[in-house]
Amino acid sequence: MRHFFNRLFATNRSEVRGFLTLIVLISVLSAMVYGVDHLSKPRYSELQEESNELDSILTLIERDYSTKTEIDSVEVKRFYFNPNTLDIAGFSALGLDTLIARRIIKYRSKGGVFRIKSDFARIYGLSRTTYEGLMPYITLPDQLKNKAEIKPAMKPARENSGFKKAATQEADPLPHFDLNKADTSILQTVRGIGSILSKRIVAFRSALGGFVNSTQVYAVYNLDSATAQSLLSQSFIEKGFVPARLNINSVTVDVLAGHPYISRQQARLIVSYRNQHGSFDGPAALSEVYAIDDLFIKKIAPYLNFSE
Repeated sequence: MRHFFNRLFATNRSEVRGFLTLIVLISVLSAMVYGVDHLSKPRYSELQEESNELDSILTLIERDYSTKTEIDSVEVKRFYFNPNTLDIAGFSALGLDTLIARRIIKYRSKGGVFRIKSDFARIYGLSRTTYEGLMPYITLPDQLKNKAEIKPAMKPARENSGFKKAATQEADPLPHFDLNKADTSILQTVRGIGSILSKRIVAFRSALGGFVNSTQVYAVYNLDSATAQSLLSQSFIEKGFVPARLNINSVTVDVLAGHPYISRQQARLIVSYRNQHGSFDGPAALSEVYAIDDLFIKKIAPYLNFSE
């Protein structure tokens, strides 16, 4: 080949060698470009799989659309009904899902009863919009008229029971009592107060010197707000009541610290200030004691005596 190029193009050996090298490089590059192009193109099988997948998605979309059209075309009836007696077919006719209808039947089978319209709205899965559409057709009252409709009436008391009144009649309300004079037995007549709580109330009242306002009841240990309100509704604080008082100008630290409103540290500061500066002439003088503020003075003043 080299002699052929020499005779044809009158080239020397080095020129022929360079030309051959160029041809080889071009061939290699062409093969590489072809290979990359061939590998980058998706195979026919892959294209076929993608096409099948797209066809499946399209089929599902068409099926969902046709199903929705069928559901929309079902005639939803509206008629008066009692959710305590209607069967699954009736609920379905109203447009309720079968699952929700079965849930209602299951609720009733376990003893559940719909007493008012709003009870029906509590069924799990029932949307607010569906309930509002059905509410005018529910043959139940909007609300109960009296407590007798909530639970069955109590059986009348037996003739030999010794009770003068039937169990269905309400007992006469207990008379109000003085909160500062009531003993444990009277306190236990209040609903929620037993022997332990009644003793705590009496002990707190004694340490305090007596209740001067109703809010003090809430400070009794473990007396919840509901029971405290019941206690206050059945009791009263006598107008002009004067509690037991401590003589601030002669009381010891131990006695002063025994009051529920005064800590031992506060008692020490008060007595120490009194020993250094003399007697207190009134509640305002306590404000000179370190860490004693106006709120504390207002709280403790009814229980202090400032006489010499």
